[in-house]
Amino acid sequence: MSRISLLLPLFRPNVKATFENWQGGRIYIENLARVLSDLPDDERPAIYVTSDEGVDLPILRALFREAAVEGIFRPDGYPVLLKPPLMASLLDENNQPRTAEIRALLANVDVTFPVLQADVNVPHGLHWIPDFQHKYLPEMFSHDELTHRDRNFEAITQRRRFLLLSSKTAEADCKRFYPNARAHTFIWSFASSLEPLSTPPPDWCARHGIPEKFLFAPNQFWKHKDHETLFRAFARARAASPDLALVCTGAGIDYRNPELYGELRAFISAHGLDGCVHFLGVVSNDVLVQLFQHAAAVVQPSRFEGWSTVVEDAKALGRPLFVSDLPIHREQAGSAVSPFHFFRAGDVEDLTVKLSAAWPDLRPGPDPVAAQKGQERRRARAAESARAFMAIAAEIRAQKTAAPAFVDSLDLGRLNILALEENAARHEAVIVAQHDDPSPAVQRLLESTYLDKDRAAAFERFQTGHEFQTMRRLFEILGVQPGMRVCEIGGGAGFLSWALVQAGFKDVTLVEPNGEFNTGTGYLRTRADGAGLRIHNDLHAWHADDARYDLILTKNCIHHFKNMTQAAAAIRQKMRPGARWFAFREQFADTPRELYELLAAHPYCQKYGLYEWAYPASHYVEALELAGFKLGAALPAGYANHALAAYRNDAGDAEARHLTAQVDELLQKGPHGTVNAFWNEVARNRAGNGATLRFFSRPPLMVFDLQAV
Repeated sequence: MSRISLLLPLFRPNVKATFENWQGGRIYIENLARVLSDLPDDERPAIYVTSDEGVDLPILRALFREAAVEGIFRPDGYPVLLKPPLMASLLDENNQPRTAEIRALLANVDVTFPVLQADVNVPHGLHWIPDFQHKYLPEMFSHDELTHRDRNFEAITQRRRFLLLSSKTAEADCKRFYPNARAHTFIWSFASSLEPLSTPPPDWCARHGIPEKFLFAPNQFWKHKDHETLFRAFARARAASPDLALVCTGAGIDYRNPELYGELRAFISAHGLDGCVHFLGVVSNDVLVQLFQHAAAVVQPSRFEGWSTVVEDAKALGRPLFVSDLPIHREQAGSAVSPFHFFRAGDVEDLTVKLSAAWPDLRPGPDPVAAQKGQERRRARAAESARAFMAIAAEIRAQKTAAPAFVDSLDLGRLNILALEENAARHEAVIVAQHDDPSPAVQRLLESTYLDKDRAAAFERFQTGHEFQTMRRLFEILGVQPGMRVCEIGGGAGFLSWALVQAGFKDVTLVEPNGEFNTGTGYLRTRADGAGLRIHNDLHAWHADDARYDLILTKNCIHHFKNMTQAAAAIRQKMRPGARWFAFREQFADTPRELYELLAAHPYCQKYGLYEWAYPASHYVEALELAGFKLGAALPAGYANHALAAYRNDAGDAEARHLTAQVDELLQKGPHGTVNAFWNEVARNRAGNGATLRFFSRPPLMVFDLQAV
């Protein structure tokens, strides 16, 4: 049988190859490649990497050095780095890529891993949920992050075929929090790859400005790592042990809590601990190993972990550990040869007692005997974990090759399709009932669609929120003026039209057949500040009047047209020459599986029989172009931190803001550049050349220009 092949898709929107703010993810992937590379030749898989980053990125260089990694490709399949055997088969005599061979290679991999987003649906994809921290520590996350995690994890567990979890603890959490999960679940835990270095010179500690005997806390300064408990316990324990010292490594950045690192440093100074708590920042791997080796003990105070790298590394080098009493730490302790000192998570007094009692008897390293035992167990664990992952890959390949010629893996017969309908009264009744539903998930759903019970607050939240502010910025970039005659079609409750009036737009019409109080225009009609807004609940009456418009707006609307071209042709009749159509937030599906999964998972479709559908982005464009429009701009997925496609109320991290700035610059130079990117991506995906991209072909905004017929 041929070697098992594994594709690592390290590109957005799946996962950034930089693993920004998530060093645990980078370590996990590097460890996976390393342990698989250490397998004998006849067991080792062929690993291919796809990335949208430059090959000078450290993780890509590190991966390429591993024996099992045979090539690195761009997401469109273009080869970037190839090992010699792969060069011979994928490059022609002029060193040009053999497109057909590359397409076949990447399209026929046995397993694609890690897949972290439910929307990334690739053949033979092994989705990964690292942990369920948001369920235990919701205060560590923004509302947007909580909503995204819940929706993403629920979709993965219910709509994706294979799911990898990192521990038995995570498996129990998954069953608890997502009891309707249907995915075939595997468990795989990585093993440390740290090996002892030769004993350094006697003055090694002095060179780094640290004492000979110290505790070591190697953690990023994220709030859930709970340095606060450690520092408070350390301050108390020094009263009985004046020689107590602590060394900390790790980045001092918590993007959720940017003030945290400064507050922790201020605590150290306020308690006179500057001379005995040493902050070394991010250190090289060889320095990290020496710190582990020399530490009298390692401290891991975290309030939550998925599968702790700190614990695995300490075990590998035979060092004692003080660890918070989490179920995951208990699970990891099962394969340890080094002693574990457990303390109650977040309990300053308990940790103080444990440190004070143990410190006098602790000895600085290195400890050759303990290190040898730790390494023997580490090597055994690494081999076990490598073969365990290969067994998972083999099972996925077997299910792929053993699949019958024609059997739907989804139970399509249970779906209500023919009877789905637009029913305003039913939709209203559902929302009214949900207003009093105590479930946090239901309330977050209502909030994300601006249908929560407090209608005034919902309208205000939309007007001041990131989504509408992003729309206003786009209007300025694309030449939309407040004096234009604007018509929003299918605007639901009408918060967009109302917000435009508040923003100074003088001539706004809302066309919405639903006149119900919450889901339709009923509430809006009660507002005095909506008096200047024209509202039409009768489509035929609206179409029959003489008004013509400079700008048509739709939001989450076109996919409800059962004949998009017919509807677009009717809308075109209401537009002035030179008018434009801004289409925000449509539903996309590029495969039958995506369509049926969307129908099954939509919160109102199957449960209440309300009409929903989805199409490829190119289908929307071609349907409207047939009616006399031309695509004039298409924004990429991720623009404005996804605020135009999902409920987001912040601009995102530095990379998200950079993407938005780049797209804005491109739009200002000429929107046609985004159109070229859209059609190029559609063509690549249709050709099947390499990994599927859903970047410009999942646009949160499509702009259409009126064309002469």
